[in-house]
Amino acid sequence: MQQSFFAISWSWLTPDTFVGRMMNDSHAFSIYDTANMLQRKLGPWSEEKEVDEYQGYILGSIHQGQTAYNRDKNLLIHAQINSDIVEIIPVDSPSEKITVSGPIPEALKYEIRGSGRNIGAEISMENTIAYNNFYLGSNSIFLVYLGFSRNTPLLFPFVTVMVY
Repeated sequence: MQQSFFAISWSWLTPDTFVGRMMNDSHAFSIYDTANMLQRKLGPWSEEKEVDEYQGYILGSIHQGQTAYNRDKNLLIHAQINSDIVEIIPVDSPSEKITVSGPIPEALKYEIRGSGRNIGAEISMENTIAYNNFYLGSNSIFLVYLGFSRNTPLLFPFVTVMVY
């Protein structure tokens, strides 16, 4: 039986399984096989309360970004574009997730618009754009940090390096 799901930022874990950043779900990431069968979920959006599909959609859009998998270290990396957050998630133990944030000093500005199935987050054009892309090295993460708002673009991105 096929399952229906809405996910973005796919990464292959094995030749037969992949992980996606979930939308419309109570969890941020889920692992599926190539027959679209759910294998397991990684890390709920909230440990304190249940997140429904509408809240999951809003959280998914707020926390958009690039996702990649480091097969040698069994780590899932997610670098967000709307905020300066990078998540390093051990696939076998997602509760040991490491979250790194900075250098943006202000909180993300957004408004919830609509209702029911037409609900979404409108991200302010004033926010600083954070991580546009990254590359996983064997012992490092090379992040492309943009550091400008959609209202005042710069010509050249800044690059930040993290070692894990």
